[in-house]
Amino acid sequence: MINKFIHLLKKKWEFKKIKNAGYLIFGHGNISILSKYIPKNNKEVVTFVVINFYIVYQLLINKEKFSKLNYFKQAIKTVNPSIIITLIDNDIDFYRLKKYFPDKKFIAIQNGYRTEPKKKFLIKKNEKLQCDIIFCFGKQNINYYKSFVETKVIVLGSLKNNLILRKNLKKKNIVTYISEYRPLSESIKIDFFSFGKTYWGNSLISEKKLVKVINYLCKKRNIKFYILGRHLDSNKEKELTYFSKIIGKDNFNYIAKKNMLSSYNFLTRSGTIISMASSLGYEFFSRNNKMIFFSKRYYNIKEISKYYKFGWPFINKKKGFFYSDDISNKEILRLAKNVIDCKQSKWLKKKKVYQENLISYNYRNILLKQELKINF
Repeated sequence: MINKFIHLLKKKWEFKKIKNAGYLIFGHGNISILSKYIPKNNKEVVTFVVINFYIVYQLLINKEKFSKLNYFKQAIKTVNPSIIITLIDNDIDFYRLKKYFPDKKFIAIQNGYRTEPKKKFLIKKNEKLQCDIIFCFGKQNINYYKSFVETKVIVLGSLKNNLILRKNLKKKNIVTYISEYRPLSESIKIDFFSFGKTYWGNSLISEKKLVKVINYLCKKRNIKFYILGRHLDSNKEKELTYFSKIIGKDNFNYIAKKNMLSSYNFLTRSGTIISMASSLGYEFFSRNNKMIFFSKRYYNIKEISKYYKFGWPFINKKKGFFYSDDISNKEILRLAKNVIDCKQSKWLKKKKVYQENLISYNYRNILLKQELKINF
C-alpha cells in the first residue's frame, strides 16, 4: 500500500475541475484526432498518466480504495457522460467499467496492431468484460477482441491513417525503413507478454540485422536509404546515434518526426517501405505504396516470436511474395525483385488478398462519426 502511495505521488498531477459533459475520453494519446469529431465544449479528458486531484479527493471523501478502476469509475460519476471513449484499446480496466454503468455507451478504438495473447491481460477467471463497440484495424481483429470482450466490433482501419486521403502520388525512388527504436537501455529487463523476462537488447537483434540488410540492398541497387524516426523530442538524437552505430551515419538519411502526421506525409511519397512489427507499417499496407515486411524474432524466448510474424494469426506461412521471416541479404534481394520491379497493377493484386483482413481504410472515419452522434 505504501509503495502504491509513493508511486502515486511521483505521477504528474492536475488541479482542473472536471464538469458534466456528453463525452468522456480516457487516455492521453491522439486526443487531438478525436477532438475533430467531438464538440470542443462538450467533452472531458481523464488520464491515469496525469492524475486529477479532484477525482482523488472524491474517492477519499467516499472512502473508496484508490485504484485505476475506481479512479475511472469516479470520473464517470462526476462527468455523467453519454459516451465514454478510449484509444487505449488494450487497457483491460476499460472493459470492466460497463457493468457499473449499463446505460452508458462505451467505445474503444484500436490504436496499434494487436497480436498480444490473452494471458498478457491478466483477465480473472470467469470475468465478464464488456464494451458496446470496438473499432478495429481489420477483419482478423473481430475474433481477436470477441475472444475476451463481449462487444460489437466494427472494422474501421487506423484513426490517424484515415485522416489522409489515399492519393496516387508520384513516388520517389527511395527505400524507407520504419524505425522501432525505443529510448531504453539494452541491459534493462522486460517481461514480454508474461512469458518471462529478457534483456531489451535481445529484442533489438532483428532490427539491427535488418538495417544492415537494407543498407546492403540500397548499395546493390544504388537506391537512397531513409530511416523514418519514431520520436518528436530529444530522443530523436539518441535514435540517430543508435542507427549510426549499426551502419554508419553516412549510409542513410534520417527523417525526424515533426508532428503527429509528418511520418504519414513522408511515407506517401516513398517508393518502397520496409517494416517489421510497426503499426505504421500495417497502416500503410492499406495504401498503394509498395511494401516489404520482415517478421521480428526473439531468439531467447521463441514463444514470443510467433506473435511478431507478419500478419499473424491470419498469415501462417513464413515467406510470401512481399514478406519473410528470414532476415538475410539473399532474401531481401528476392523480395526487392518481387516488389520493387513489379508493375503497380500486379502489386495491388498481390496484396489485396491480405489487406482486407489485416488493415482497412475508412477515409475521414465516417463509421466512427456515425456512432459518436448524440443529442442534447
